[in-house]
Amino acid sequence: MSKLYHIADFENCLEIFKNGLRASVDGYIYLLVSKESAAYVAKNQLGYTDHFGLLKINSEGIVKELETDNVGEITASQQRRVKQDLIKAEFISFDGMYKF
Repeated sequence: MSKLYHIADFENCLEIFKNGLRASVDGYIYLLVSKESAAYVAKNQLGYTDHFGLLKINSEGIVKELETDNVGEITASQQRRVKQDLIKAEFISFDGMYKF
């Protein structure tokens, strides 16, 4: 798996490009294995109502074991998480801003 995806507030993307992607307070970074499910997750799980940024993550930046995320949604098979403090900025690129 060479590419993964991360949903972010569009406004936070610049900060992520400068400093990398940091884990949530629970210590995990949440990822998708394909961008086709991003809009569903952004709207139905994360509560985005207008738009979101989608980041491509090169899997070489994942240094810990990738796990299946523990969710009950229809997109569960597309969701992963990693218990890692940071994915360095060099492994992150911008896929685009998506609107509903």
